[in-house]
Amino acid sequence: MRIKNNIVANYIGHGLAAVSSIVFIPIYLGYLGIEAYGLIGVFAIFQAALSLLDLGMVPTVNREVARYSARSVAGGEIVDLVKTIEVLVLLLATISAGIVTLASNWLSTHWLTQSTLSAGDVAGSLALIGFVSSFRVVESIYKAVLIGLQRQVRMNLVSSLLLVLRYVGAVAVLQFVASTILAFFWWQAIVSLVSIVVTGYVAKRELPFSRYRASVRIQALRSTWAFSGGALVIAFLSICLTQGDKLILSSTMPLDSFGIYSVANSLVGIVPLMVWPISQALYPRFTELVTTGNAVELSNIYHKGSQLVSTVVAPCALAIIFFGQDIFDTWTGKPNQYESTGLLLALLGTGVSLNALMHLPYMMQLAHGRTSLVIKANAFSVAVLVPLLLVVVPVYGPIGAASVLIILNAFYVLVVAAIMHRTMLTGELGAWYVSDIGKPVGATILVFLVSSSNYDQGMDMLWKMVWIAASIIVGGLSAAFASPILRRQLSELNKQHWR
Repeated sequence: MRIKNNIVANYIGHGLAAVSSIVFIPIYLGYLGIEAYGLIGVFAIFQAALSLLDLGMVPTVNREVARYSARSVAGGEIVDLVKTIEVLVLLLATISAGIVTLASNWLSTHWLTQSTLSAGDVAGSLALIGFVSSFRVVESIYKAVLIGLQRQVRMNLVSSLLLVLRYVGAVAVLQFVASTILAFFWWQAIVSLVSIVVTGYVAKRELPFSRYRASVRIQALRSTWAFSGGALVIAFLSICLTQGDKLILSSTMPLDSFGIYSVANSLVGIVPLMVWPISQALYPRFTELVTTGNAVELSNIYHKGSQLVSTVVAPCALAIIFFGQDIFDTWTGKPNQYESTGLLLALLGTGVSLNALMHLPYMMQLAHGRTSLVIKANAFSVAVLVPLLLVVVPVYGPIGAASVLIILNAFYVLVVAAIMHRTMLTGELGAWYVSDIGKPVGATILVFLVSSSNYDQGMDMLWKMVWIAASIIVGGLSAAFASPILRRQLSELNKQHWR
């Protein structure tokens, strides 16, 4: 029951994030313009890069707190560990924010190419971006505590309130204070400080800080160094893989062109938002089952979760792949202004959906405390990806970058997943490919092939959106009924209803 509650809570929280993104990004574009929005794309790069400040501690806290829930870690040990990590990350965040502030003028003139924004506005924005990105890592430590304790209902309630404050407050600032990118980032900085205080308070109430006097002890980290180090290397390599295209494009394209690429990435970002609620809820449970040695239940939950991932990913991804241009035009409210985004969205949607399918296999490896496979796979991918991007991007631009990412994520699904299933969940690779992915995804593809072949481009935009929404719903239902475990559960629920 707790897993179901956590998944529902995560979907509400991430659903609110997705809806907020859909609603507010066009509003931000209206106030700021596409060039200023390019700086928000740069913000995403900084957030990913500076997440390394946690030194691999976020997954470590998540895992160790989950082990504490399974009674494998003592209360005194866990509060010392969390306190030590908290102080260490706060120190690193402060240093990082200072370095970015000092470098902001140089970055504004030597990295980014702007046409209408002043160098001062860009430099000021970069300084605030560095501050917000650095200190959000502290917030992620507190969230990892709540996720590890499986208190995700509470975490999502707090996160949702802060999310509303972040988005709605930004619009209020742009409307009533100043319609500038600097005002936007000042508000982000204020909300980040509020978020740290609130999430820290909620997280610490869930741990036995009142029964134990927490102290900063570096030796508390000794038992976790190997796992944290592996997680840090994985995070670094993952950032190279996921942000390499954006880093290269941001340095070679004008900010307004990069802004379009950033908006397209925001749209396809809805796909992983559909997966995170599942993986966040299942990772602590995976860790508990690995700790207690319950292999049968671990396998059952893994396959059920994988089929659920395919069921939610396929309809959303295929809607973007088949109807991306119309969705983008309706969303931005600027039809025919960005006519070349359809192919870009199809390519990005394919790459992101392949990546989403690998979330649970990755969580399974972390639950076992094994990071070597991911490190080796990511290191190989970085060695291939970065030179390939440097060759392809100057010639083919965003289309080339998106195509390279499809090749990369196909490698993970076809090769890395196969190796993982040889060492964990041995003998179940076929079930993962056929039952967990092949059947639900295949059923959804059939729905969208029929839908797209009967799609009338002459329809009013409203009816186009109704058609696409209906395709997503029918595709999702088809995927669920094509998934063996989900179909069985739906059948049982139906029988219970008619008894």
